Amino acid sequence: MRLPKFQYLAPRTSDELLSMLGEYRENAKVLAGGTDLLVSMKQRITIPEYLINLKTVGVLDYVTNANGGDGIQIGSLTSLNTIESSPLIREHFPVLAEAAGMVASPHIRQMATIGGNICLNTRCGFYNQSHAWRKSREACLKLGGDVCHVVRSARRCYALFSADTVPALMVLGAGVKVAGIGEEKIRKIEDLYTGDGKDFLSLIPEEIVTEVHIPPLPQNTGSAYVKHRVRGAIDFALIGAAAVITMEDQSVCKLAQVAICGATSAPLRAMEAERILTGEELDEKRIEAAADQASKHVKTISNGGRPISVRYKNLLVRALIKKAVMAAWKRAGWGDA
Repeated sequence: MRLPKFQYLAPRTSDELLSMLGEYRENAKVLAGGTDLLVSMKQRITIPEYLINLKTVGVLDYVTNANGGDGIQIGSLTSLNTIESSPLIREHFPVLAEAAGMVASPHIRQMATIGGNICLNTRCGFYNQSHAWRKSREACLKLGGDVCHVVRSARRCYALFSADTVPALMVLGAGVKVAGIGEEKIRKIEDLYTGDGKDFLSLIPEEIVTEVHIPPLPQNTGSAYVKHRVRGAIDFALIGAAAVITMEDQSVCKLAQVAICGATSAPLRAMEAERILTGEELDEKRIEAAADQASKHVKTISNGGRPISVRYKNLLVRALIKKAVMAAWKRAGWGDA
């Protein structure tokens, strides 16, 4: 498949980049790794008039703890391969290294960036198809039509959010630096997502994510990311689950944070699981109860282009939350998993 025609822009400075975003707005797309965007352009899902290459700016590729302490800052153009292999991340935030290492294939991770994964477009079995395939159906909400083929009576789009690194960043309490014309601000990562599969990001057209901030974790903390997909590589998550567990002492959980992707149109905190775990003595039975309650409170969507039932996805939510929490508990130094 060939790319559609577009005008390529290569800004050299951050000011030039932001000026282009402000000028071209909805008519432009930003290119980071391009592993998802270029495919969607070839499928004629996205046909931007302008393509702005972020990598020519050249200042957003780094992993550092420049602010001191054990927290880190990650430039949005840092590749997933760099994040997976970074000694700093692997030592202090292994959940993020694990999540980055489960994205697609090694070749794709070499190109794909953390900023691109955070802003990864939602996916749908009726949307992520060739132009010829889509022509056989009425245009869906995500394509500017009036119907969602997943939930026919819906007034919003039910495309799924499946980026692996985002649940890991959520449980780490990460923030993102968002740059726009004339200002920069730090936002909690979960605040980026609207829950609507069509307009899934709360960013305006002239804003971009430039940096990820991760605060230091307390002592006696463990973390883990697990994922289920149809194939062992390449495929997006049917469900991905991340957990961070901080222990008060040998048995009591001081803090539990759990998040999932692949279930709905936005990444989700499993608040019910966190409530059941936090402040309580941990054992496998309590962790199973937390995972069970979380699966009952998450309204999963069956929408991946394959005949996978909602019931099956609910079972995956339960199983993967349990697996992630058990692994994090063990890594915190007290678990007997």
